[in-house]
Amino acid sequence: MFIADNTFATPHNQKPLNLGADLVIHSLTKYIDGHGDAVAGAVMGSENLIRKIEKEAVLSGECIIAPFNCFLIERGIKTLPMRMRTHNYNGFCLANFLERHPKVSKVFYPGLPSHPQYKLACKQMLTPLGFPGFGGMLSFELKDEQKLEGFIDYLISHSFVELAVSLGCAGTLVQIPYLMTHGKISEEEKLKKGITKGLIRVSVGIEHYKDIENAFREALDKAA
Repeated sequence: MFIADNTFATPHNQKPLNLGADLVIHSLTKYIDGHGDAVAGAVMGSENLIRKIEKEAVLSGECIIAPFNCFLIERGIKTLPMRMRTHNYNGFCLANFLERHPKVSKVFYPGLPSHPQYKLACKQMLTPLGFPGFGGMLSFELKDEQKLEGFIDYLISHSFVELAVSLGCAGTLVQIPYLMTHGKISEEEKLKKGITKGLIRVSVGIEHYKDIENAFREALDKAA
């Protein structure tokens, strides 16, 4: 069975069911809600598969979303296309800016030709207008990992960027995978997964792009 997590791309940028997936899962908490104020998930697929999943979920008591969360998610869905257009633009621009910066060693973003799966992303990450949409998620590594703490401290104390483990919110978020999401796994496992001490993950928001770029440029130049 082929199961795809489409949370990062969203249905606006990619439709895995049309690409052969049997099931598609979404964390509705992220882009689809878009405001970081609801907790929910969704599974899409054929009626037969959904019926099987539904039966198991009902037995475990985990298939019901709170009514107010449903209201918040329905509100968020209404602005999803507009938000994703901005996430796509801002993410693409920031990735290109960071790749050119002398204090950044590497940028991970499917919309960059340097990404190993760039051609695949161009083929399957298509917006309703037929143009590629690569989303607002990216990661990058500082050349000097010793400067990471100073960079993060400067960035979140001198701009609107916040430190958080979530993603897909309207605002720009950053996190340090080495210390946060992967903080409890062994050093060996971190290296296998490419989680270095200088790695920073960014959920690029929908603020004016120049404001985002200026925040990162200033933090890199003055702190890193």
